Amino acid sequence: VLGNLYKPLKLFNSFAKSKGNRITILNYHGIPKKDLDNFRLQIEWLHGNYKLISPQDFHTFLNRKLKIEDHAVLISFDDGFESSYKATRDILDPMEIKAQFFLLSDFVGDNNLNSWKGFVTNNIYKSSKIGAQVFDYQKPMSTKEIESLINNGHLMGAHTSTHPNLCDLSSKDQLEHELFYSKKKLEKDFEISIHSMAYPFGGI
Repeated sequence: VLGNLYKPLKLFNSFAKSKGNRITILNYHGIPKKDLDNFRLQIEWLHGNYKLISPQDFHTFLNRKLKIEDHAVLISFDDGFESSYKATRDILDPMEIKAQFFLLSDFVGDNNLNSWKGFVTNNIYKSSKIGAQVFDYQKPMSTKEIESLINNGHLMGAHTSTHPNLCDLSSKDQLEHELFYSKKKLEKDFEISIHSMAYPFGGI
């Protein structure tokens, strides 16, 4: 899992040691503008050395209807930051690379400045070393940006409603809100079907 691109060489070294038929899923979050060149270099290197597959191909593989002959790579983004949209528009789209996006249903499309910054502080990075710091690249995608991603062949998945560690939830109502409501809201808002989900913090 790769967070904010601070150690690109670690990625290259780990890939250089891995051979054979497998799928590696690289997970990005927000991408600061200053790191876009690093992101571009990573994608170009991956594109030149590995088979980059679409999320649609990945799901076909999971259903045993596609055989992967090489070491394949799937690009994914968590949370729904606008900077992920811009990186996709400027770097992935021109290379015809499709990505999987896991969206927080109570976060994306929020245009209230105070509201989204509070959401990032209180939900996404509540227990991290980043603490209360919030940056412009963590602004959520707009509805129009998500629709653009969908129209360009990228796949949306759920990432809960509010980004809790599901292991910390004790009530059925909380779990239903985070798991089922988030899926239904994204499906309704964007007229799509959601078939995948990423658990925040890996907590299940």
